[in-house]
Amino acid sequence: RALLDDLDPEYSGDPAAYDPDARRDAGVRVREIELTGRLRRPLVSIAGGRDLLVPAASHAEGYARLVERAGATALHSLRVVPHGTHVDSERSRFDGVEPLMPHAHAAFLELATNCKKSKPWGQSPGFTLLAAAR
Repeated sequence: RALLDDLDPEYSGDPAAYDPDARRDAGVRVREIELTGRLRRPLVSIAGGRDLLVPAASHAEGYARLVERAGATALHSLRVVPHGTHVDSERSRFDGVEPLMPHAHAAFLELATNCKKSKPWGQSPGFTLLAAAR
């Protein structure tokens, strides 16, 4: 309900019966926040290969395809951590789970380094490219 209130605050009906096609103003608001893949700045996406809540194949890889269709692959790098899940705390409950946070830190450092030096993706010391966007 919270998202619906943000996108269409004038709607007071049942959220289950909401028809976005019949609500023109809401459609404009959705287009303002929808994912297009048209990147203007470098972006590193990190996904867990064992994420059952937000599977990499449908979400992260789907976004990489959207970026490719938009012609912005030079600005995007997708890293799939094969044994990563949705949250790092699962590492303590399941054997073989790899935390995502060290990859997020490395990606941030690489992003900052590359922005300062205009280096190609995957060239920063201490970083292993796990998967690149196609």
